[in-house]
Amino acid sequence: MTWRMLDLFSGIGGFSLAAQWCWGNDLEIVAFCEIDKFCQKVLKKHWPNVPLIEDVRDAKDFDSINLLTAGAPCQPFSKVGPRKGKQDNRYLWREMFSVISETKSDWLVFENVPEIDGMVLDEWIIDLETQNYEVAPPFKIPACAVNSPQERYRLWLVAYSKSIRYEHGKGSFKERTNGQPCIGGSLLCDSTSERLPDWTGGKMEQPKTITEFERPSGREIECNFRGMAYGISRRVDRLKSLGNAIVPQIAFQIFRTIKEIGNGKMPCL
Repeated sequence: MTWRMLDLFSGIGGFSLAAQWCWGNDLEIVAFCEIDKFCQKVLKKHWPNVPLIEDVRDAKDFDSINLLTAGAPCQPFSKVGPRKGKQDNRYLWREMFSVISETKSDWLVFENVPEIDGMVLDEWIIDLETQNYEVAPPFKIPACAVNSPQERYRLWLVAYSKSIRYEHGKGSFKERTNGQPCIGGSLLCDSTSERLPDWTGGKMEQPKTITEFERPSGREIECNFRGMAYGISRRVDRLKSLGNAIVPQIAFQIFRTIKEIGNGKMPCL
C-alpha cells in the first residue's frame, strides 16, 4: 500500500524525512505547504518533484490522503514572545482546519510548543472530533529523548478518522465495525526524557541523531548541523529554519507506531 502524505507548514521537511525513514518507497508526498522562502529552497533541493504550495489557504483539492502532518506556527503561544494566541496574525488554525475538513485524511500528526495546552488545545481537539476524528491523549516529548543535546519539549497530537480502520495484515482500509479507538498515547512512545527503545524497527537503518556540540575557540560555536558556524552563507536563515523545525527522530517513532497498527503488529485499543 502506498501512503499519500500532505505536509502542511513543512519547514525544512522534518515530517517528510521521518515519513521516508518509515515508509520508504511506499510513501508519496503529495505536496508541501510552506511560506518561508529559505525553507522553500531547502524543500525544492531535497524533494524537487514534489509540488510546493506557498499559502495554506491554497492547499485544496486533495483526496485519498492517508497522512496529514503539520507544525503550525508556534509564535502565538511560545513563552519566548508576547503570547497573543488567537490575536496573533500567525494563528492559522482555522485555515489549517479547513484543509483537514476538506481532505479528511486518515491520520493526523501535529507538533507544537507545550504552551498551546491551556490556550487553544481543547478547541483543536473539539474541532477534530466534529470531523469524526478520534484524538489520542496529547503527549510531550523532549528532543533529548532521541539524543539531541537540548531539552526542547514539544507537544504532539495524533488523531485518526473513526470512519476507517485497517484490515490487519492486508494493508488496506475498511469501514470500522467495532467502534473502538485503535490508538492511544501509551502506544506511541514514552513521553519522559529517557531514550526511546528499539530504534531500528527490524531491518530499517537507524536515523541519524544529533550527538554533541563543539566550541572550537573564542566566540565561534559550531555543531554537527552543517552551516552553523559564523561566516557561513545564510546563517541566520539556517538558524531560524532549524529552530522552527521538528525533531524528525521523534516523528519517526510516531509514524512507526501508526505503521505497526496498520500492519496488525500492534493491537487496537
